Amino acid sequence: MSSFILWKEEIMNIGQIFNEPCQKYSLTLEEVQKNRAELERSKRYLKYIFDYAPVGYVILNNDGFIRDANITALAYFGYEKEFFLDFQLKNFITADT
Repeated sequence: MSSFILWKEEIMNIGQIFNEPCQKYSLTLEEVQKNRAELERSKRYLKYIFDYAPVGYVILNNDGFIRDANITALAYFGYEKEFFLDFQLKNFITADT
C-alpha cells in the first residue's frame, strides 16, 4: 500500500511549480496601459483600412443582418450607414445586381 502523505518540502515544491508560470505572465500597470494603447492604435488603423478600402465590404451576423459596411459598399448600394445597418443584405440584392 502506498502512502499519499506530502511533506512540507514537497508541498512547497508543488507551489513553486504552479506559481512560476503565473509570475512569468504578470504585467505591471504601465505594461497593461501600453498594451491597451497599442491595441487601440491597431483597432483605429484596421478600421481605417476597412472603411477606405477600394472594394465594398459588408459584415453580416449569422442571420444575414448587416452589422457594418465600408464607404465603398455604402456608395454602391446608395445608402447612408444609419439606414443600411440592421437590415438583411438580401433586401438590397436583386437579380440585376
